[in-house]
Amino acid sequence: MRLRPSWCWIQLLGAHLPDCGYLQRKDPELGERATSKTDVTCRHCPAEPVLGGTVPSRLSLWLMRMTSDKRPTIRTEVGCGVLAAPMFITAFTAIGANRPGYDWRRDPVSSLGIGEQGWPQRANFGLAGVLYLLAALGLRQCPRRSVGPRAVPALVAAAGVGLIGSGLFVTDPVGEFPPVVPGEDGAEGSIPPEPARTRAGRLHNLSAIPIFAGLPVAALASAFGAVRHGNVRWASYSACSGVGMVASFVAFGAAFGPGQLVTGRGGVFQRICVACGFGWITVLSLRALSALRRPESD
Repeated sequence: MRLRPSWCWIQLLGAHLPDCGYLQRKDPELGERATSKTDVTCRHCPAEPVLGGTVPSRLSLWLMRMTSDKRPTIRTEVGCGVLAAPMFITAFTAIGANRPGYDWRRDPVSSLGIGEQGWPQRANFGLAGVLYLLAALGLRQCPRRSVGPRAVPALVAAAGVGLIGSGLFVTDPVGEFPPVVPGEDGAEGSIPPEPARTRAGRLHNLSAIPIFAGLPVAALASAFGAVRHGNVRWASYSACSGVGMVASFVAFGAAFGPGQLVTGRGGVFQRICVACGFGWITVLSLRALSALRRPESD
């Protein structure tokens, strides 16, 4: 079995490592398990002793095997992409249910981060972003046939950075949340004018670009890659997820515009958008995990 060590543990033990880096435990010519000083030989170099002694050889082979077999680590990273969306959606649903004056059908998710009671949603943004960054590291090492072009993991990582930025920079008030503070006479009075835009609010909006623009691009890129490999089902699902995310985001923006057709339903459309995009990453991660379970995933 070939071993492709990511770090030269043999050099740490003071042994010689051929430049080619492809090592194996059997002599390719004799077809026998080496038991003497040629415990590890290189199939591209002359059959010379690489390690001397049995104990160092076994220790080095064990270290090489631990560093070369990255699949457990990759599975853990990709598994973060499976858990991120259910955790994120469940968390902001529970947080919104406990915020007075918050209406999930009307108000966006980012509004939950406003004020002193907004720290749980800000933490939710940050944790989801970290999980997607880890998922992107794992997806980058998965077979491209199951993930898509190399741009897909990069766009997932960009979405993770955007989520972290959304947690660091609080959005400006949108719509009717937070609720108007009653006056001294106990009456709410008229709705106050539109508040001035803050730097944190602008940075929050910039952080949303990799999420609501990058994920549809990632889904469509994966769809095109699936078409080239003849996987019609995955191509159809990815394309529908990307298009659905764009359409629901447009409706979300229209809900806070001057039109009256979808007024008061902005939160619904944003949640549809989040479910399309984040749900697609969950299915993509499950697909990548399935490919890693196969014996030969290159």
